[in-house]
Amino acid sequence: MNEKNYLDNFKYSVTKISLLLAIIISFSFLLLRIINFMPEILIATINTSVLTFFLLSMYICLIKCKEKLYAIQLITYVILVTFIIIQTTIEKSNIFLPIWLNFTIMTAFIVTDKKTALLISSYSLLGIVFIKLQNYYLINEYSFVTLIMSIFAFTILGLLVAIQLEKYNNKVIEQSKKLEELALIDELTQIFNRRAFYKISRKIISHAKRENKQIAIIMFDLDHFKRVNDTYGHKVGDIVLKHFVDTIKSCIRDNDLFARIGGEEFAMLIYDITKNDLDKLIAKILQEIRALNIKIDKKREIKITASLGAYIFDPNKDDDIQHALIYADKALYKAKHSGRNKVEYYSSNS
Repeated sequence: MNEKNYLDNFKYSVTKISLLLAIIISFSFLLLRIINFMPEILIATINTSVLTFFLLSMYICLIKCKEKLYAIQLITYVILVTFIIIQTTIEKSNIFLPIWLNFTIMTAFIVTDKKTALLISSYSLLGIVFIKLQNYYLINEYSFVTLIMSIFAFTILGLLVAIQLEKYNNKVIEQSKKLEELALIDELTQIFNRRAFYKISRKIISHAKRENKQIAIIMFDLDHFKRVNDTYGHKVGDIVLKHFVDTIKSCIRDNDLFARIGGEEFAMLIYDITKNDLDKLIAKILQEIRALNIKIDKKREIKITASLGAYIFDPNKDDDIQHALIYADKALYKAKHSGRNKVEYYSSNS
């Protein structure tokens, strides 16, 4: 079962509980017949014994084969309705026995899909009508009509419950997706955060290994950003970060992974790029950053620069994103300590 599908998990749990209760109830009826508390009709006793054994078998199947949930449910309900109808024909005039069909229909709507539950309801209705028309079921017309109406009533009620469960499930899944997205997005800049960068980069690297593509990683650090915060305050610092991110986003492709991994530190993973193309991209990024004028009020503007560290690697030789980040960070360190406002590439001689 899909762990994200809360409704499937709910249906599995309810099915397991329902089967367990059905086993207990059928076994109790069997004991009552054996000790002659109920009228002991041999065929009815055999029928109840077989039902108990069947339900127990379905319970074991469900525990061992969770992935076959809906198939087990369909078989269980079809056989269960059949047993109830057979038992009704055996006892002929028992007006209470077919009421179990209503509970069966209701649970079918809760634990299966609507189509299957409607099938079970229709089968129950046709079965009761058939045995009545064939005079296998000897109850008066008033009781029969009441029974038919109760089947319709439980079908409608079950359908409404199923619809509400689906709505609730969809709402929970939607909220779960939103929470997951929020956990992967940096609140200030609205780009991926450090956690998302590691999570997504591993998938990109895995894909690059299969496609035999090389990958580039770039580390960014805004030059003298602490000075901006100390001089103008953190509110202005936040504005600077947003403008910086917008500038980078305007230079890169939609499928390039760009994330904020620290205060003023950013990382980018670029899939399938040559050294020449990477040079052009970095030159464009540095040019756009240098040309950026950030207005902080009507009279003042701030100009910023950034230092970059780049590393190109073959995922077949180095598939550890942590190592790649360390190498790019070493190149960034070299750029910051050799003048800033520039890029340095990592090499084994760095």
